[in-house]
Amino acid sequence: MSLSSRMLADSIAAGEGAFWLSCLWAAVYCVETGRYGPIIGAMVIACIAVAICFLYRPAATRMGRYRVRRSRTEMWWQLLVIPMLLAPVIGIALESLLSDVTGGIKLWLVTWLCTAGWAYYVIMSIVKRTFQRVRKGTRASKTR
Repeated sequence: MSLSSRMLADSIAAGEGAFWLSCLWAAVYCVETGRYGPIIGAMVIACIAVAICFLYRPAATRMGRYRVRRSRTEMWWQLLVIPMLLAPVIGIALESLLSDVTGGIKLWLVTWLCTAGWAYYVIMSIVKRTFQRVRKGTRASKTR
């Protein structure tokens, strides 16, 4: 698979992760302030984006390719699964150290863990692509 298609797949996955993170941060903002306008706007944009991805044929074809599906799965692991497994453990540790931890603090904890997981995914994608370019460049120079 070409390097450009891998970069495209990783950028699609990183963009999707950023999109869902913005929805999560909008939800946290709504819980903190009590206003529900931002989350309604984020969900409307989410519905429009999902409809475009499924109804617009070139986007649906691109999202269905194996490499894009694999990159999106990796992103979901970093964005949701790992933070959801770590949040209860860290929450229990915080409760034992600080006594009572409210629901708002737990929501902030999950949000920050999801953001850190997404940042880790993006950084690792950049590092992987850099190593692949260097390796491809050294292979090309050896064949000359």
